[in-house]
Amino acid sequence: MYFPTKIIFFILAFALPLVAAPLPPDLERLEKHITAVSEEITNSVVHIKVEGSLNNKKFSGMGSGFVIDKNGMILTNHHVIDNNVKVIVKFNNDPREYEAKVLGSDEPTDVALIQVSAAEAKNLRPVTLGRSKTTKVGQWVLAVGNPYGLDRTVSFGIVSAKGRNVPQAPVLNDFIQTDAFIAPGSSGGPLLNMQGEVIGINSRGGSGLAFTIPIETALEVKDKLLKSGGIKRGFLGIQLMPLDFELRKQLAIQGTGGVMVSLVLKSSNLYGKLKPLDIILRVNGEAVSAVEEKDVHPIVRRMSDLPIGKDVKLEILRGGKTIEVAGLVKERPPAEGKKWQSTLGFVITEVTDDLAERYQLEQKQGAYVSFIDQGSSAQHAGLNLGDLVLEVDGKNILSLEDAKAVFAVDRSSHLLHVQRGRAHFYVLLRK
Repeated sequence: MYFPTKIIFFILAFALPLVAAPLPPDLERLEKHITAVSEEITNSVVHIKVEGSLNNKKFSGMGSGFVIDKNGMILTNHHVIDNNVKVIVKFNNDPREYEAKVLGSDEPTDVALIQVSAAEAKNLRPVTLGRSKTTKVGQWVLAVGNPYGLDRTVSFGIVSAKGRNVPQAPVLNDFIQTDAFIAPGSSGGPLLNMQGEVIGINSRGGSGLAFTIPIETALEVKDKLLKSGGIKRGFLGIQLMPLDFELRKQLAIQGTGGVMVSLVLKSSNLYGKLKPLDIILRVNGEAVSAVEEKDVHPIVRRMSDLPIGKDVKLEILRGGKTIEVAGLVKERPPAEGKKWQSTLGFVITEVTDDLAERYQLEQKQGAYVSFIDQGSSAQHAGLNLGDLVLEVDGKNILSLEDAKAVFAVDRSSHLLHVQRGRAHFYVLLRK
């Protein structure tokens, strides 16, 4: 019987076993190296469970952290342990749970320091600390954490950018941006370079975008927290933006110095003295300059370090003339005001001036979603962290009290009108 050549080839191709092609030597070495780094770091990463209370109601949360010394100190995120009643830590290959003490927490940088008893939690494996300043865009990194409660998940990516400012995030950070996978539960875990050194604390992420706090910032905050348990910062109540080439040309500004004022809060001691479009040239005699967004953050941090209760002198350029203004440095207020926790698994916060500025909200009405409990009705319904609730069941929400009153009505479901960035959505919440 005659079989065409093509048919014979087809039969043989599927009859013979497929043999995997060996990896090139360089790729094989890289694979083994990544595996070794992953195995080493997972013994230093911890799973954090938080039992919290807000408005006399209990809630639970989770996150990650990593051991930094033999005394049981662990770095994590502020938002992981915020409003905690009890913080529980679990280690790799150890079925026991350990209650941790919160040594301090700093909301503006989203850094927290907790500690477990070194006598109880033996064989602690501190991480090796690196430097994010020497890390370059394009370098490979590993992110480790417990996304959605899946312990010690390792993901691979690159450094996508540095010096990022994220509107819906603490304002005193120059985030490292990465495409390594970071999701709810990963917060507080480490970002590592290929030498296995921690270069940052993973803070938030999703949709291929993730943001990490530089390890230098975390360690600086850690040292301050150990001294006082908290950090007080100066506050001028202004918002700044860079002066790029086009803006300088439009405003007829010579040179490359200066940073532009885009907003002055009414609560600021500089209100009425500073104006939008003013160019700040010097702060207490020190020159400042911001050409790109990443240049603004060091200036903001410098202003936050100004001594509280002392006058700050600003040399500014206005209408082609250089003048000097002065104002008293206030203590930075809490970024968030009053909160209320729903039984449907979310927390809403009143929209204060500082919160509106921090998250760049276009309006100060409504209630801000500041927490989503994993696995809750709110999460399943599609309510997102950062949503601004404008209406509930057809009733306008002008304040936190309005929201509390509407949710107090016993109903099987609530229809929420929320603003997410510039987009508007309706979310149906069921009990």
